[in-house]
Formats: sequence, C-alpha cells, structure tokens
Amino acid sequence: MTCSHRFLLNCARETYTVGRFGSGVPYGFEPRVMALLQTPPAAIEIFQSPDGKDLAILRHITPSANATPRAVLAFRGTLPPQITENLPLAEVIAKDWLNDAYAIPVASPCGSAGAIVHLGFLNSVKALLAAPNAQGQTLQQRLDALHTSATETFITGHSKGGPLANLAAYMLAKIQGWDPAKIKVVTFAAARCGNMAFADLYHAHVHGTHRYEVGEDLVPHVPLGPNSRFVWLIRSISAPPWIKNLIKDSAVFVGVGDVKTQWFNLFNAVIGNAKAISFGLLQLLSLGLSKNLRDAKAQHFNLILGKAHSIDLGETYDLMTCANLKPGEVCAHDL
Repeated sequence: MTCSHRFLLNCARETYTVGRFGSGVPYGFEPRVMALLQTPPAAIEIFQSPDGKDLAILRHITPSANATPRAVLAFRGTLPPQITENLPLAEVIAKDWLNDAYAIPVASPCGSAGAIVHLGFLNSVKALLAAPNAQGQTLQQRLDALHTSATETFITGHSKGGPLANLAAYMLAKIQGWDPAKIKVVTFAAARCGNMAFADLYHAHVHGTHRYEVGEDLVPHVPLGPNSRFVWLIRSISAPPWIKNLIKDSAVFVGVGDVKTQWFNLFNAVIGNAKAISFGLLQLLSLGLSKNLRDAKAQHFNLILGKAHSIDLGETYDLMTCANLKPGEVCAHDL
C-alpha cells in the first residue's frame, strides 16, 4: 500500500525539475511511492504555456493488475525569485510573479451569481488546458482520453499550483461533467483562488479536497480574505478610513478543501523583533538587493519564510505529510 498524499507531494516536487525553465536536476521518487509508477519517468507528459511561466505534468498509473487506473495531474508553483544573467528566465520569473499579483476578481466559469475567482490563476489554467504535449495533443484532450467511468483523477500542486489544481478540478467537474467522486485534490501551501461563494460552488462539485498549510507560511493566506491572519492586523493599525475600506472590500479570497494546519515554531528566533521582521519583508520584496537591508536577523526571517513554504525532503510540508510511517504501516490515504 502507498500513501497517495506522499505520492502527490513527490509529483508536486517533480514539476520544478522539468520543462524549459526547470532545474534540470533529475528527481528521484521516494522508494515508498515507487510502487505507483508503472511507467518510467521519461513517460511523463509535460504541458507548458507558450510564455513558459505555467507548467503541468500528467501521468497515467495502474498500481496493480486489478487496481483502478488513475490519472495524476500536477501543477507547478511560482518560479522562485533569483538573480540570473539568463534573460529569458528572468523575464518568465517576472511574468510569473506579476501573474500572481493579478488578483482581479472575475466571475467563475459557469458559476452562480457572486462566485468570483483570481483572474491570473484562471488565465493560467486555461493556458495549460490548451497547451500541447510533445505529440501535439492538448492537456484537455489527454485528460478526456484518459477519463473513463473507472478512472480516478488525482490533481495536486504546490504554492500557485494549488489554486490551479482547484480551478482545474472544478472545471473538469462542472464544465466537463466528470463524476465528482472520481476527482481527488491534494494541495500543499496553496494560495487562494476564489471567494466564499466560489468555495461553496467548488465543494458542491468537487467532493474530495485536502489542503495542507504550515502555520508560519504566508502563501496560504494570499490573496487576502476575511479569515487571513494578516487582515485583522492591518485593520487594527492606525490608517485612513479609505485604506481600511479598500482592504475590507478587496479581502474576499478563501481557501478551499479540508485544511490540515501544523505549526513548527520557526519564528522563535526573531519573534518580537520588529526591526528584523520589517527589514526581512523589505528584503524579500526587493529580492535582497539593497545593501542597507543586510541585517542578520532579517535574513534569518526570510530564510524562515522559505523553510515554511518548502516541499523539499525534510522540510515542513514533507514532515507533515505522513512522513513517519513505518514499513508496512497502513495510512488513511493508502491506495
């Protein structure tokens, strides 16, 4: 038996290694999930948007001769910020981050009145569904070809890949008419894709969604929503009424799925140090380029932010996803 959540975590990691702007470092799946891979790693299908900022991989797996066939779809998150002389890479990173900030609320596809979603994320999903693989078939065509009444579809993503997974699952269930019981979604550190009306619509059409959040991670709380941890702080500070009203009107986004949250006490070293946190955030926004912000505790603060968001082996999201299973131990998510 294999934990499906750990397998999907492995798939989410893999998205950062492939494609035009992937790391190129071969990624090996954990031995505990290798049983689910009946095809060699080269058999994965890669779909990338024309501008390169969005990427998804697709697998078709059969755990055993009598097991249910499964399609596995994984969306890549935002490309990490970095200083590079590779101008095409620098350009696509900038486009990726600008797309994240393109949080203009628009009507959800085939949605009810009042259901809105993040325009940037919606555009990314549409671009990927229309993107071709190496054989010229689009992701939508491949999903339709793999989908049968017996096939289960697992969809996952990390960071930006999380809301893309949510939107794709909703569109497959609502627009394509797929059986909701056959769609399983697991996201890690996912940003938010829509408002409460969309969340209600989503849960009516997608019945199995798990959302992993590390308590110290900022990404699961953006774009801002009524239950974001930062909204109450911003509203409590002394600010002109128009700013507070703007925050109140724009903070509409919520997460979707059954949330599992775990805290790792990562901020103990800088908690209460307003200078370190302020400089750390400024350093993050400036990509650390300003010499005036080279404060040791501020750099430590940003290191913590990175660790809180990481899905690498041994980091936070890895540790909270059924990491301590003993050989032969049964997991609630076993396939």
